[in-house]
Amino acid sequence: MTAGIVNAQKAISAYYVLGYYTTNTAPDGKFRRISISLKEIPAKLDYRSGYFANKIFARFSPADKERQLEDALMLEDPVTELTVEVNYFQLNDAEYYVPVVMKIPGLSSCPEPPPRSLRRCRFTTKPASPCCRVPTPSRVLARDESTGRIGTYLSKFVIPNLNKEDKRVPISSVVLSSQRADLRDSLYTAGKDREHTAHPLVQQGQKPILSVTRVFKRDRELYVYLHAYRRNLQSGKPAVAYVTFFRGQSKAFETLPLPFTDGLGGRLDTVPLQFNISLAKFAPGRYNCQVTVLDSASQKANYWQAPILVAP
Repeated sequence: MTAGIVNAQKAISAYYVLGYYTTNTAPDGKFRRISISLKEIPAKLDYRSGYFANKIFARFSPADKERQLEDALMLEDPVTELTVEVNYFQLNDAEYYVPVVMKIPGLSSCPEPPPRSLRRCRFTTKPASPCCRVPTPSRVLARDESTGRIGTYLSKFVIPNLNKEDKRVPISSVVLSSQRADLRDSLYTAGKDREHTAHPLVQQGQKPILSVTRVFKRDRELYVYLHAYRRNLQSGKPAVAYVTFFRGQSKAFETLPLPFTDGLGGRLDTVPLQFNISLAKFAPGRYNCQVTVLDSASQKANYWQAPILVAP
């Protein structure tokens, strides 16, 4: 351990930061690649693979806009940071519903959020094998249609094979929200026609606006959503779920156990679980939110935990 720390210290004991001004001043908006190499010097290089030349976005042709998106999707490093969350809900033995939620930084010059028509998003992923837990690479790109600002996100996510879950109670992702919206007021949905029938979180024509940052104000309710699957549980035998909030090592709050016996039927026997929690009595600060699902008959359990912030 000591030798590793010493070697790491030596590795960053000397470094250079390089900068330059381009001599190509053509305002064509094209992506220009950068390549830096060293001759006979043992050093590590870390730099972006290129940049976009200046161009007035309003003058972009449709082909220019499409090329800009394609170039941005091919970048190894994000252009700007996007906050993205990927969840999963099992629909049947072969299909999962995977909602992708992102937070896009607003325009610094706009006091109000820009209209939804200014946003364009693109999501690409390479499907993984359904038989195992294989990380699936995904790229998300967002562009502001008024300024041309682009943000990209590259990450890997895992969709577990819940068909083979036999040691724990199989559950979906757990999503947190403090707002609900009518489906007709959805900001953006890929495949809206199917949304009404396939979205596992839609209830009575409303769906939650999922929180990516997991920051919640005290004057709002916190909605906790998940699905439990009773496929391998004994029918008619009770199971319970509850939510616990920890602050440090202390338990700050815990909901009453929510019992459930049978689900919606079918092979999965899906049980939608929802908790409405008032944050008015929570002191501002950071908490760990834990969801626990217990089945006493089979002696199986499952847990989910994530940090949240309660704001004044």
